[in-house]
Amino acid sequence: ADPDMIAMMDKDELELIRRDVGRSAYFRFKRSPDGSTTITGGSSTTSAHDASSILSDAGTATSASRRDGMTQITASARNLSLSASSSSFDIRDESTSAEEAIWEQCNLLASVIMTAIAAGGASNSNDIAVIDEDEKLHYYQGLHDVASVVLYNINVPSAAAVILEKIATFHLRDATRQDFTQISTTLDVVFFPLLSCIDEEVHDFLLHCDCSADMFLPWIITWFAHDVHNIESVSRLFDAFLASHPLMPVYLS
Repeated sequence: ADPDMIAMMDKDELELIRRDVGRSAYFRFKRSPDGSTTITGGSSTTSAHDASSILSDAGTATSASRRDGMTQITASARNLSLSASSSSFDIRDESTSAEEAIWEQCNLLASVIMTAIAAGGASNSNDIAVIDEDEKLHYYQGLHDVASVVLYNINVPSAAAVILEKIATFHLRDATRQDFTQISTTLDVVFFPLLSCIDEEVHDFLLHCDCSADMFLPWIITWFAHDVHNIESVSRLFDAFLASHPLMPVYLS
């Protein structure tokens, strides 16, 4: 992505990315197999789920500090976008403290997301200054969990950004538009008729409860990464979705 494209991204979206990365599935997937969930570094140890609290503490700092944090993330994204290949950062690197490792991972994940979003908008236009609004990719809450699975499996930030950009441009395009109108309309048209063919009893029960198809939207826009807590399982789902029609998550839902 062109660094100028990152600089042109919506400031509210940038702030949303900064807040979301600390709550991403990435840190959950970094837990030890037995669930004891420790991230070690140097002489300190912390819980993987402490990432969001660390960022929350940062969020209560002065406005100047918040601006410095956002500048750091933006700079990381620019460096990533200018690098043909970036070395991966090991969250268990003993040379850094646990808090530093979490901050580094948050910056890295944010950089991957920002680079992918900016690249998606730039790839459809030859002139940065006149990009049509319909061609832009927009960040939404949940894309950070998709990015987490991609980065966890690829572990090469520049490659992860390219893959995420392709997913956001094609498979999840309706979710990365300016709003969810199109994807919500698609769900309204497709979901309940499909459900009635598979399980008429469940279909009737949900309609009786006046449930909207939008209640299943989080599964679809995160490719189940937010709710499936096993990295092997969710990675298999991603493989299936990448190899299938973009409506495959709807069928699984």
